[in-house]
Amino acid sequence: PRTAILLGGAYLAGVLAAPAAAFVRNLAVEGAPVPITSSGGLNFFIGNARDSEGRFLDNRWITNDGSWNGRDTAERETGRRLTSAEVSRYWYGRAFRRIGEEPVRWLGIYLDKLQLFFSGRDLPQIEWYTYARGRVPLLGIIPLYLPLLMALAMAGMLVTLRRFHRVSILYGTVIIYALVLSAFFITTRFRVVVLPYLSLFAAAFLVEAVLAIRGRAWRRFALLAVLAVVATVFTLPGRFPDNRRTNLYAQHLHDGYKYMLAERYEESVTAYRAAGEVKPEDYESYLDAAIVHQKTGDLGAALRDLEQARARNADDPEVSYYLGVTLHKMNRQQEAERALRHSLQLNPLRALTHAYLGLVLAAQGRLPEARAAFDRS
Repeated sequence: PRTAILLGGAYLAGVLAAPAAAFVRNLAVEGAPVPITSSGGLNFFIGNARDSEGRFLDNRWITNDGSWNGRDTAERETGRRLTSAEVSRYWYGRAFRRIGEEPVRWLGIYLDKLQLFFSGRDLPQIEWYTYARGRVPLLGIIPLYLPLLMALAMAGMLVTLRRFHRVSILYGTVIIYALVLSAFFITTRFRVVVLPYLSLFAAAFLVEAVLAIRGRAWRRFALLAVLAVVATVFTLPGRFPDNRRTNLYAQHLHDGYKYMLAERYEESVTAYRAAGEVKPEDYESYLDAAIVHQKTGDLGAALRDLEQARARNADDPEVSYYLGVTLHKMNRQQEAERALRHSLQLNPLRALTHAYLGLVLAAQGRLPEARAAFDRS
């Protein structure tokens, strides 16, 4: 017992070390308690909102929000500027109120997410394994078929239960991570960290099957076969809906963003154009391409893309903001002012928009108004 307590304590300390470091860093920088990331509240809401499927689905409940942690929506709803900690608490609060209203429905969603965690579905959000495998030759030759791996891993976890005390750390890692992640939402990039552990369980099942065959233990082999069938049914990827068009659109957008950060601007625009071909009715590919054109100084192309974006969604304050920035750089100050004021009508608390409006007003010689705009930024 003493050894078990020491090992359990060491394991728990290891589990808590990384989030504790992030917590201390955020407390020092933000001056408020923010566990790991200020998007934690938004992620919790996404995974627990009414009718949630337990996955990350862009723009399903939150629209016209250009922030990465839901700040724009939170500030619009509260009517004031919020710290990162307050933004996260706002979304946690909304989620917990929803859970309190329908606890039985929430429990069903949570159990669905647990099952989704162990499914063979490739669940893209930013990174999409199936897409990457088609583009990277090395991944194409690696015999990693996710549905098979998950089925064998589940069967292996059942088979090795009788030796739980010897592999409890493996079980603990997988189970604790699954329970915690299922409180939020499930994606491939979050789940991939436990695939090495699941691979060990899959290998254990295969070893048991080989030993049963070699020892002619046919009853044992039949039991293993039944477990394999049960695990396969449990992890069938077809049980969960998928939308390849949405996944491909999101992947192209992310590719464009990565290329932009790497200053590979031509490839970035190409990726955004590919996204536009997948979803020509959506505005984000045009908005993101315009941002790239701004960086390269091609203001004419930026303006054309922003007009396309505005034609598809005039209610996103980011569209009007970048339109104002572009027009300002083209020395079309009155048009820039109208665009920026429209952006502020949609999101009156965005400091950067007030600051840019100040620049536009100063360029027109309206210094008192410019000073007032800077004061609001």
